[in-house]
Amino acid sequence: MAPSHLRVVRARNKMTGSGTMSARLPGAESTYDVARQWVDRALRTDDSLFTPGTPIWTRRWLNGLHERFLEQPAASRIREFLPRLHQQLADGPAEVYQLMAETLFVHLLIQDRTIATKRERIETVLGWHPNTVPFPEHLNDGLSGRLVDAEGGFGNKYISYQVGTLIESVVHWKNLESSDHERLIQDPWAFRDFLFTIRFTSSLLANKQKSGDLERHMLLHIVHPDTFEPMLGNDKSRLARAKAFQPLVPEPNLDTDRAIIHIRGSLEGESGKHIRFYDEDIRKYWKPLRKGNPPVEELESGIVPSPIKVSPTPFLPQPKDASRYSINDIVSDGCFLESSSLEDFLEHWRMKKNLILQGPPGTGKTWLARKLAYALIGRKDESKVASVQFHPNLSYEDFVRGWRPSGEGRLDLVDGPFLSMVDAARSDPGWRYVMVIEEINRGNPAQVFGEMLTLLEADKRRKDEALGLSYRRSKDERVYVPKNLYVIGTMNIADRSLALVDLAFRRRFAFEELEPELGQRWLDWVHEKSGVDIQLLQDIRRRLLDLNQQIADDRTLGHQFRIGHSYVTPPPGVAIRDAPAWFRRVVEKEIGPLLVEYWFDSPETAQQAKSDLLQGM
Repeated sequence: MAPSHLRVVRARNKMTGSGTMSARLPGAESTYDVARQWVDRALRTDDSLFTPGTPIWTRRWLNGLHERFLEQPAASRIREFLPRLHQQLADGPAEVYQLMAETLFVHLLIQDRTIATKRERIETVLGWHPNTVPFPEHLNDGLSGRLVDAEGGFGNKYISYQVGTLIESVVHWKNLESSDHERLIQDPWAFRDFLFTIRFTSSLLANKQKSGDLERHMLLHIVHPDTFEPMLGNDKSRLARAKAFQPLVPEPNLDTDRAIIHIRGSLEGESGKHIRFYDEDIRKYWKPLRKGNPPVEELESGIVPSPIKVSPTPFLPQPKDASRYSINDIVSDGCFLESSSLEDFLEHWRMKKNLILQGPPGTGKTWLARKLAYALIGRKDESKVASVQFHPNLSYEDFVRGWRPSGEGRLDLVDGPFLSMVDAARSDPGWRYVMVIEEINRGNPAQVFGEMLTLLEADKRRKDEALGLSYRRSKDERVYVPKNLYVIGTMNIADRSLALVDLAFRRRFAFEELEPELGQRWLDWVHEKSGVDIQLLQDIRRRLLDLNQQIADDRTLGHQFRIGHSYVTPPPGVAIRDAPAWFRRVVEKEIGPLLVEYWFDSPETAQQAKSDLLQGM
């Protein structure tokens, strides 16, 4: 039988359920205040919640976090959330760590935990990077509330899906026009349509579209707290369909959220006070308490009803791993670039999936490409890196797939190095794989890649974009490039025998320019590792800088023909006993012949440049 106050409502017909009441939870004003700050700063602009005026919620940093967190869900065997997150963020820029901490802050607005526990989680993430900011005290009270109205605690099993849903939803949001942002913030129903029509494509969520739905409903309430209930999706459906409340819903097939607005409006209009749907005198009409295990849909939502207790995630430090490889290791191995520049390279590569290092001869392009591959993977694992050198005779059949003679007098269809890496990466999605292509413009990249050139694009790396190959093993065979396969190439644009790569190829790659690095890092390295006198090194640097300026100013050459630092950087562990003799050999046997090639039509210029390098040595 329906409750008496419902009969009164029907008899008097005093309320129409027009939605003038608010779905906000009483006593959570501080939490709603910080939630509104996040909407105004992160969604309306790219501003930081922790450090206003700093662009943190940008496409760049969101894509960086998306790549680390959502595209490497199985990158670690560690099961606990925070230790696994520590490994996923390893060696990222400070902005990504801060963005993750701010994301956790927003997620924790729905957690029923103490302020101290919530802060500990956030400060743990902030503490992983030496250059991140402290937790802002003015946001402390915002952690006191909980913007989801439901019994029980949150299962740690689903936290990755929930946080991932928040991140990927905001990534989609940032792809909208700014005019759409304001429209969706003003129109709750348009915002709901946007949020629930997102199809997640990340490795974490592609096959778990609904595992983070709690976060979507939370976002509905955070952005439009007066319209949408702070409830689980399953509970909303059950409430809207409850027989006791159907007389309060004006249309039989009204959607769930609109039906609940009418139900709330009618009940509050009759009682004259704010009502809570989980109070027992109301709950018993739509979700009676039951003994025993929770229903499957509650477990799937990530909510674990009491009295089930979930052990908190331990805050364990990341275990030491001797095989790990990071940006710091690149610098330790002899890279003369700043760590921040290397971080930018990796961020650019992670977002674009394909990167080319270009620069003058001797700038360490091939060396750095392989080191960046190790840093991208997170460890020095040769099994996940393959190298190939392009040359004019390289073909699609060599690189992707083609017919090859076997030892038995017949032809076999053989996969080339690229397709072999595609298969390896696809069968091991928890790790990144890297294809290193040296001197990529010495071949014809568009011809060598064939249809794989289309599949290289970052937004086409999924099964529904698969294409048939020129040589198929079956008529139905389709191939796609997985998201965890990255390509890095090197390009020497000073080689005049080569044509520039075509635009179709170029737009699928990010490009980073390497320069001759003859600064203090180079001086210190050669002095410490090879024992060359610092004053002599300064003299060598001056001579090379003068030569490089002459080359850059020459209209027939230009800056891309300058001489790189590799020519005057001895291999690690090689002691130079007679430094002047060593430099003379480098000039005579390596730099000199290059200058003759540069000024092939002016041999006297090449000879004079060589003499200037050797004068007084």
